[in-house]
Amino acid sequence: MDVGNIGAQIERLTRQGDGKLVEIDGVEYSTTPLHDPRKPEPIPETVVVHTLQGLADLVKGDDDEAYREIRGLFVHVESPTQVRLCTGIFGPFNQRAVLATAMAIVPPLQLGQHMDQETFVVHVLCAYEPTEARDRVLKLAGNLTSEAVQTLADDGVTQRATARAGLVKVANVEVENPVELRPYRSFGEVEQVDSPFILRLRGGGGDRPPTCALFECDGGRWRLEAIQRVKAWLLGELPGVALYG
Repeated sequence: MDVGNIGAQIERLTRQGDGKLVEIDGVEYSTTPLHDPRKPEPIPETVVVHTLQGLADLVKGDDDEAYREIRGLFVHVESPTQVRLCTGIFGPFNQRAVLATAMAIVPPLQLGQHMDQETFVVHVLCAYEPTEARDRVLKLAGNLTSEAVQTLADDGVTQRATARAGLVKVANVEVENPVELRPYRSFGEVEQVDSPFILRLRGGGGDRPPTCALFECDGGRWRLEAIQRVKAWLLGELPGVALYG
């Protein structure tokens, strides 16, 4: 097949005034551009909620039942903080409608950022669930002295900090890593996932106070567990709906 010859024939036919279909080497071509006069079907506006219960209530409601029965329905757990209620593919243009989106409201995690004692303590109190491990981190961070933090090993596993052990007594406290913490990172209806964090301390010196920072160290695997917990919750509320995640 001479591709250049076919291209020349198509160009010559295109310049002709009347459009028509022609066959070249068994393939049909149009001498003029063709446009599909049909338009995609209108898609309803996406409803945004901020809880899994709100999404479940929408699915179980009867306001859009007829539309959903025609289009089909499934739930996509896109991430620990976002779930979408979608229709199946429909129409000649293979459309898909997102009827609702649930977006969890979670506090921002300031990971990898060294903060002074007060800022660090407030952040941990607001962004992490109460656990024994969290209490130990808070106790250490809240009682650091302005003396330099003594590093026993620079492998991120063990540090030694000078902390107040009472009104006047000062004691050396070892910081064991990693520490299992449970941040608020998904919907409130599901149990939050514990994951390991590295706690790092920096000494102050002069007028500078000591600082603390947390680093995530599970490679993001907590997300997979969180997605499974969201799916499990939705399966209990929506037993007849297909779920993907």
